[in-house]
Amino acid sequence: MIWLRYSLRKSVNDGDKSLVCAERTLIEVAERNMRGVVPLYYDMRKASPQEICSSGIYAGMTAAYSGGNIGPISNNITKIWNSPDPDVDTIKRLCYKNNEVIDYAKNLYKSIAPNDIAKQMSAATNCKVPHFFVYAKDKTLDQVEPRGRSPVDRLLDIIPNYRFRFNAKIGGKFDYRMLMDNPNLIHTPHVDLLIKSYDEKISGFKRETLHEDTVDKSAYQFQMLRDEMFSLASNYKYVVDAIIYGIFHLRKSSHKRMFWSAFGDIVLENLKNNLSKQCSQMTLCSRCYSRFEPNDPYAKCPVCGTKNAGVRKSNCIDCGEEFSVDSRNMTKIRCSRCQKEIDLENNRNRVARHRGV
Repeated sequence: MIWLRYSLRKSVNDGDKSLVCAERTLIEVAERNMRGVVPLYYDMRKASPQEICSSGIYAGMTAAYSGGNIGPISNNITKIWNSPDPDVDTIKRLCYKNNEVIDYAKNLYKSIAPNDIAKQMSAATNCKVPHFFVYAKDKTLDQVEPRGRSPVDRLLDIIPNYRFRFNAKIGGKFDYRMLMDNPNLIHTPHVDLLIKSYDEKISGFKRETLHEDTVDKSAYQFQMLRDEMFSLASNYKYVVDAIIYGIFHLRKSSHKRMFWSAFGDIVLENLKNNLSKQCSQMTLCSRCYSRFEPNDPYAKCPVCGTKNAGVRKSNCIDCGEEFSVDSRNMTKIRCSRCQKEIDLENNRNRVARHRGV
C-alpha cells in the first residue's frame, strides 16, 4: 500500500504543497531514472544596488506583475515532457528561463535566446497542452492534445468513472438532528439568543469570505467566529446544536459556508456518533424514507405503516459494489451498472446469433 504524507500549510497552494512518497517501488524507479542526471547550474545576473525607497519598491512590484508570469513557460515544459520523444536540451533552457522569470523582480534581467535556439524551442513547444489539462486546468477538448501514452494520460484507463447518484431513495430523508450532539434540544429563549448572535456575527464578514478561493485565507476569521460563539455558553456542543437548529430547521438557510468552515469538525463527530448508534440491520422505507429495524421480512414501516417497505443492502457479484434493492426483490444480484453491461452483452450475442442464422 502506498502511504502518502502531505506537508500542507493553510496559507499556500499549488507548488508550495509538498508531497513525500515513501513507496519503495516508486523510489527505485526514480533513482534508476536519475542516474547520470546532475543539477543544472545557472550564472544568474544580479541587479545593481539601489536605495530602498518608494519609487524603487514600486518599480520592483511593477516588474513582478509585468514580467513574473511563469505559467506559459511551465506549460511549455509540460508539453515537451508529454511528447513521445522529449527534447531534454530545450527543457533545460526553459528551466533556466523560468528561474529568470522568478527572479526578475529583484534582478530586472531576462536573457534573449539566439535565433537557432529560439527556433528549436519554438518547434518543441508548437503543440497544444497535454490531454490531462482537461482535468487539471479545466481545459476543453479542443484546447488539448489527444490522449497519449504518457503516465498521466494513462491514469484514465485505471481510474474508474463512477456515476454517483444522490437521491432520497439511496440516502434516505435528511434529518438535521443527525448533525447534533443532543438531537432532543429544547427550543428556549437562550437558543434563540445564540442563533441571533450567530446571524449578527456572520453578517459582519465580507462577502468575499464566502468564496471558495478565499477559504484558506479566511482561517483566522473562522477561528474568531468559533471563539466568539463558544464564549456565549459553557458547553460548546450546545452552542453548535443551537446554530444547527436555527439554520437547518427554523429557516433552512442555503448559505452555510461559514458554518461548515468554523464548526465542521464538531458536526462530523456528531454525525459519526449518531450513525454508530443506528443498527446495521436497519432498512430504509421506500415510501417515507425513514429507517427502521424490521422484526420479520414482512414488517411494516412504523412511520407510514407500509408493508414490505424496507430497502435492503446487497453487494454486486461482479464488482462488489454495495447497492440498494427493494426487500421484496430477492433475485437482484448485480448493481445497475454491471446489470446494464450484462444486458448489452446478451443483446449483442442475440444479434450475432440472429445474423448467423
